[in-house]
Amino acid sequence: MAHIPEIVGHPLQNAFSPVNNTDETAQLYLETDCAGTSTTLAAGSEAGPLRLFKSVVFLAE
Repeated sequence: MAHIPEIVGHPLQNAFSPVNNTDETAQLYLETDCAGTSTTLAAGSEAGPLRLFKSVVFLAE
């Protein structure tokens, strides 16, 4: 699990425009600590500014 440094300590802010530069699938969560609703971001892909998230976990393939 990874926290987004830019929003740590700012509970009302979200990260946005994720880019997955890894070889693993990323699971993006709308809540901290990888809780709540999630979205999958494939390895090597990116999403636009409307894709909001607060935490991420990378899934080994």
